[in-house]
Amino acid sequence: MTAPVKKISVKEKELSERKTPWRSVYVIAFLLLLTGLQMSIYFTSTWQYLSENDETVTVDFFGVLLALQALSSAFANPLFGYWNQVSSSTRKPVFCACAIAGFGNVLYGLAYLAPPFVKWVMLFSRILTGFSPGALGICFIPLGKEGFYIGPFLINMYTSAAIFMSIASVFSILLTYFCLEENYVGIISKEEKSQDPYFVLPKFDRLPVLLLFYMWWLMCGVVCVESMAAPVTIAMYNWSREDAVLYNGIIQTLSCVFTFIVNFSLASTKLKTIDNRLLLLSGLVFFEIFFIFHMPLPFYPGPLDRPGSLNSSISEIGRCEFDWCDSTPRVPLPLYLVICSAIIGLGFPLISSTSSSLLSQIIGPRKQGTVQGFFAFTGAFSQFVVSLFSTRLFELSGYKWIMVYHWSIVTIAIISTLLLWRRLVPLKMTPSHGEATRYKLGTFYRM
Repeated sequence: MTAPVKKISVKEKELSERKTPWRSVYVIAFLLLLTGLQMSIYFTSTWQYLSENDETVTVDFFGVLLALQALSSAFANPLFGYWNQVSSSTRKPVFCACAIAGFGNVLYGLAYLAPPFVKWVMLFSRILTGFSPGALGICFIPLGKEGFYIGPFLINMYTSAAIFMSIASVFSILLTYFCLEENYVGIISKEEKSQDPYFVLPKFDRLPVLLLFYMWWLMCGVVCVESMAAPVTIAMYNWSREDAVLYNGIIQTLSCVFTFIVNFSLASTKLKTIDNRLLLLSGLVFFEIFFIFHMPLPFYPGPLDRPGSLNSSISEIGRCEFDWCDSTPRVPLPLYLVICSAIIGLGFPLISSTSSSLLSQIIGPRKQGTVQGFFAFTGAFSQFVVSLFSTRLFELSGYKWIMVYHWSIVTIAIISTLLLWRRLVPLKMTPSHGEATRYKLGTFYRM
């Protein structure tokens, strides 16, 4: 008895025979690398740079800064996505985003020259860089706080990162202009649809798409935990500001190594043949483990150390200066190092790669600029909301309820994934005989 042969439509066959413009793929991958640097390079040093140049700054203001950067990214993502969809151009949105981000990085690097408005200049600079969405941060630590001067400009461990990213933004524009080929091999254009009057592109299933939006909200909210690493570790382990930059940079580097290994395996080994749903569920389990062990569990050692004076800030010597310190245990340092490097590093790529891949597959071979823009908006808006309440919660009650919140939404995500398991599948281009299938103008049946 022979197995039934899967029937595919002519359009599906044409899509499978198209050749991918690999040079453009490599260009986009490199631009994503620069975007990742843009996000991670400031995580370990922004708080230190801000507090050392403006004594009036508080952890609350730091949260507002992170939140507004995320909010600018939230609004920019759907705008650039819509621009891409209506213009069928990738270059112009990239040029615009990189130019704005480059200017924002220049402002960040020069913020120390504007007392007493340092925090406001830095706030505006991070809003601009939010339009272009750390391991690299530790590379600039040898320059120290003092650094050196080129004319009136200070080059130190904080400003050098901004200079580097400004140069990277200019390079991104040149790379896009000369090397990017705009060839959308996985999209069925309007012209192609009009050539075949019998061709029908089914509607995609919206509920699993909403679940993937929720996954992106969840994952990008976790980024806020990483951005809070400096004040959290200073409070828990009595690290100085310089130690916090160095040690958290090393932890992020190790996390990135684990993330790279997983992403490489997903692309180049048998791991890519595993069901995306299983990979997604595995990433959620890693996140579940991370947040459980990051909670101040009652059997952890403690309480946290406090200095003689009580001020609502993180001091230079590295002590916890909040009222909640007297009743909060610390996560054991070896355990903290493991969960913040290995566990979170393994979880991120399993969720980010599979969520993006599943979203594209569920939507199908149609223009996705607007949907992908709102997908990115969800993540950026998550960072805006979570940054605001995380820093406020940290000042009021420590990191306990921050971890409880993240653990709760991860648990909901695991349950939702299991409930929608059968619907988290690619768009079915060729439905079964007699199966009702919705499309733009109504419902059709394949006879």
